[in-house]
Amino acid sequence: MGGNTYAVVAAEGGASSAVQTIRVHANGTLEPAYTAIDGEDNFELSGADEVDTFVMGGTTYAIVAANWDNAVQLISIAADGTLTAVHTAKHNENYFDMLQNPTTVDAFAVGSDNYAIVGSGGDGVQLIRIAADGTLTANGSARYVEGNNEFPNLRNIYDIEAFEAGGKWYAISPSWAGNGVQLIHINTTTGVLEDAGSATDSGTDPTSGFDELAGAHGLATFEMNGTRYAIVAGQNDNGVQMIRIGSDGAMEAVGSATDGERGFNNLEKAYDVEILKFNNRTYAVVVANNEGLQLIQIGSDGAMEAVGSAKFRERGFNALNTPFEADSFVIGDETYVVVATRWSNGIQLVQLVDPAAPPSVAFVTSKDASGAYGTGKIVSVEVGFSAPVAVEGDPVLALDTSPPRSAAYVGGNGTGTLEFWYAVQPGDRADALDYTNASALLL
Repeated sequence: MGGNTYAVVAAEGGASSAVQTIRVHANGTLEPAYTAIDGEDNFELSGADEVDTFVMGGTTYAIVAANWDNAVQLISIAADGTLTAVHTAKHNENYFDMLQNPTTVDAFAVGSDNYAIVGSGGDGVQLIRIAADGTLTANGSARYVEGNNEFPNLRNIYDIEAFEAGGKWYAISPSWAGNGVQLIHINTTTGVLEDAGSATDSGTDPTSGFDELAGAHGLATFEMNGTRYAIVAGQNDNGVQMIRIGSDGAMEAVGSATDGERGFNNLEKAYDVEILKFNNRTYAVVVANNEGLQLIQIGSDGAMEAVGSAKFRERGFNALNTPFEADSFVIGDETYVVVATRWSNGIQLVQLVDPAAPPSVAFVTSKDASGAYGTGKIVSVEVGFSAPVAVEGDPVLALDTSPPRSAAYVGGNGTGTLEFWYAVQPGDRADALDYTNASALLL
């Protein structure tokens, strides 16, 4: 936008509910741009829970689910990140009958018409038409009613996505209380929302074939080889469920992954999912409430393979304390994921490297503090890579010392971090100990 890349973050806060734009520079540096605060300048953002962005008529907008205000707020975003309140829709006003405690929102376009679909803690969804001037108009709505066979899995909705399949528009939402997912047909001509089917965890329905939907919380949809899929985070199952969605809306379980099995080590309390692609390969980043991220490669048949992970306080991930949502974007040739975290009160920016590419050096650091060290002191140097590496032979790391010295490899085979030791010798000097150049790692 205006040649700049921004992250737009909703902060539920307490007395300080807000939306913040953050400029992301090409080197990964984060810079605050603008903050919109609930109750100021016509912003109704109390309990700002989720935000989605879209472009309409050349202008970039954000639409925010304001949980405690029982409202959604439409905001325009200027090229410098400035936010301006455009329009607000509130529960039980102007025919909006399903905006009670909204928790999630997804904006989408059908031809030249713009819509948003909102999921609420009031066990329902609201379809909204967005006019060219930003006016929000209530279209159809749907809700769970106990004892009614329609929309059985519209309970406790924390995520929702709209998509097109077979020439029709649908929305799919996980149901935390229903232990499943709900598919909704969106009639964009009439605005009516229709029950298109549901799926329930095998713990509730043993015949379903869906075994990772308990506490279904977040999801992402994507198309691969002409087929639509959804991957769902099952918080209480500590795993994810892969679902194939037919052109007629039929849902079929095609695979699952569970924490602690088959190399999946960061799916405990799986909470949210983001889909991204490298070189025509499809990956999912799963946000796990146990303070971590899991990277999954998705095969052409929907099969899932663990290819990487990250945990709070490891390898520089210092803001992954209770992560709950993620979004991906590209700057130049680099792919990033921005992760919103609850107890860290901030965001973690993660740079992703194609897992199929050869490992590259990600960082060089030392466990030892800066200072002067005498003869015989062992200085530990760690070289971090973008992926686990296998060590053959006896690699050394050339150091920028006078006279020239090298650090000898001591361990880390099969991991993403190799450790080297350098023993200080008489007469050694270095104003700031460093490796010599990009070719310093001698294999």
